[in-house]
Amino acid sequence: MRPIPMVSLSGAADPGTGVRRELAGANIRCHAEVMGCSENIFDGPAQAAPEPMAQQATISWTTDLTTARLPVRHLTGYAAFVDFSEGLGAPALSADVATLLDFLRQHTAALAADTALADAAAVYLGNVIASLRADACWQVFDGLDGSVGNDSIQFTPMTLIERLRETENWAPKILDLLQDWAGEVIAEAMPYPVLAGSRPGIPRYERPSWSEATYYAADGTVIRYGERWNDAGNSPPENSYSVTSNLERFAGIHVVAEALINHLTGSYDVTVTDDLSCADDLSIAGADVTRAVRIVPHDEQAAPLTIVFTSFPGLMVHAGVLHDFAYPQCGCDACDDTALSQVEQLEELVLGVASGNYHERYPVGSKRESQYALTNPDGSGSRSGGSGAETTDPALLDVAEHRLQGVPDGWQPWPLRAR
Repeated sequence: MRPIPMVSLSGAADPGTGVRRELAGANIRCHAEVMGCSENIFDGPAQAAPEPMAQQATISWTTDLTTARLPVRHLTGYAAFVDFSEGLGAPALSADVATLLDFLRQHTAALAADTALADAAAVYLGNVIASLRADACWQVFDGLDGSVGNDSIQFTPMTLIERLRETENWAPKILDLLQDWAGEVIAEAMPYPVLAGSRPGIPRYERPSWSEATYYAADGTVIRYGERWNDAGNSPPENSYSVTSNLERFAGIHVVAEALINHLTGSYDVTVTDDLSCADDLSIAGADVTRAVRIVPHDEQAAPLTIVFTSFPGLMVHAGVLHDFAYPQCGCDACDDTALSQVEQLEELVLGVASGNYHERYPVGSKRESQYALTNPDGSGSRSGGSGAETTDPALLDVAEHRLQGVPDGWQPWPLRAR
């Protein structure tokens, strides 16, 4: 997983120059013993910084549970700043972020002149930020400075301090940003649909077979897609990212998609539109579309589907009113996807929608996010997800919101075709 971009008050990604990299190692020395500060101002014991995470995305099939660490919310290394602020008779700065920002702004010259003091101030500020939300914690990435925040945003404390040094106008901007984030309502996870009882009369879907070629590496060995990195240190080589090869191995996805369309149209009471213009249903643009099929059940309580074929070869599926799914999601050599793994996910989605085991919600939380939840029709598993809707046409969002209000119990099973 790649790191969340650091917050930039100008609106662009900003890696910042926050807490010095010594946070990630043993070079930072707590002043607690020599300066009388026990570093017990924040909840819980002060902890060392978490181990740095790689900026480069990696894939691993092993997890060492013995080395797992709880999130760091109270970071050690701020005693020097406590002694500095108390020596000046400052009030309790940890309880009021506005007072803390004002104090930091007043003493930017002192912080600029003393690197150790600036580091300690950044840690202190980060701990205050972490205390604003229950889901906030510290993160450190290789080559970058420490940051604190949650899954939606990361703040680099030293960057904020440097902004305060630039001009007085930054203080209210930073305060507004922190207060908005602190008051943000997080969207709760969407519950998974509960499997309904079996319905008689549904024809059985059978996955079609397709021919698969054998592919060889430059040294003549067989390429075992889906297994290549299991025996190679658990991580793909650098030159496999953003590289796609032997794409014809995904051709089976089109074969299965055709079978699913035939199954749906033969089993359910639906209207089918087979036209390239149906690709406009997708929120994601840019794919080289070769065919698009929209399938709309004759029940307003049931979710429509649009299946879009691309020349990759791959598929884009628009399920319900807001969510798009790609097969494969990436397709690069590092991801090591196979047609079979993608077909299994495709079948789960399409058959799940038809059986009423796919639900959507919008808007959720103060960011007005969209969510979906899917339970596999055979009960073998479930998955969920969602995203912000900032890039979606507001008019489409209004239509989606109204449509979902009409299905308060979630999308229902598709009506069967009369026999």
